[in-house]
Amino acid sequence: MIGRPVLDPRTGLPTTGARALLFIANCGTVCYQKHSMMSHMTTRIAPANAPFSSAVQSWLEKIMPAGVPPLVLFTTLARDERLFTKFFSGGLLDRGHLTLRQREIVIDRTTALCRSEYEWGVHVALFGARVGLSGEQINSLVHGSSDDRCWSSEDRVLLQMCDALHRESCISDDLWQSLRAVFSEEAMIELLMLAGFYRTVSYLTNCLRLPLETNSERFPPPSFSADSAPCACARRDSQ
Repeated sequence: MIGRPVLDPRTGLPTTGARALLFIANCGTVCYQKHSMMSHMTTRIAPANAPFSSAVQSWLEKIMPAGVPPLVLFTTLARDERLFTKFFSGGLLDRGHLTLRQREIVIDRTTALCRSEYEWGVHVALFGARVGLSGEQINSLVHGSSDDRCWSSEDRVLLQMCDALHRESCISDDLWQSLRAVFSEEAMIELLMLAGFYRTVSYLTNCLRLPLETNSERFPPPSFSADSAPCACARRDSQ
């Protein structure tokens, strides 16, 4: 056969060449436009209004900075005190077995793969600068891959873990060993719980069609070059 197909039959991913780059660019543009439009959609379930129950108010005071209104995700969950407290009891934003940067890379990549612009934007706005994410890395989290040159070896293995969990809900033996070279067994458990929790968060933000928060970041528009990797949604949709 002369040449290679646009989709590699072994991986289901676009191959190199002009036709493949056009395929990637079209997919990325459509996906970006589709999910950016979510901010203009009507939320499916109206959030609760203050005053909240004492239990809910106590949680909100712990989580939100003084004078800052609670996120619409939180006020939507506040419609049911039981669901609200279950959600926050399962959170992993306290000090644990991961550094803040490690935690945020997992959250940002997981929510980007799930196309939760809402949650991704909140975390990048709050923690992106604090954990030293560069503009190139922020773009890569949404549109790139672990092979991008902007990542360290430790960052790269976290991204590979997020991609594997999103794609297969499992981690290969080789990737497990690569992770164990960096993380303790307790940290491994926390990584799995963290990725799973933020997949659940993505389900909520996407399915409820929550409007994007005013001060949160937005997905960067896709930009492609000859050596750029396919965006996460292109990889997902091609499988």
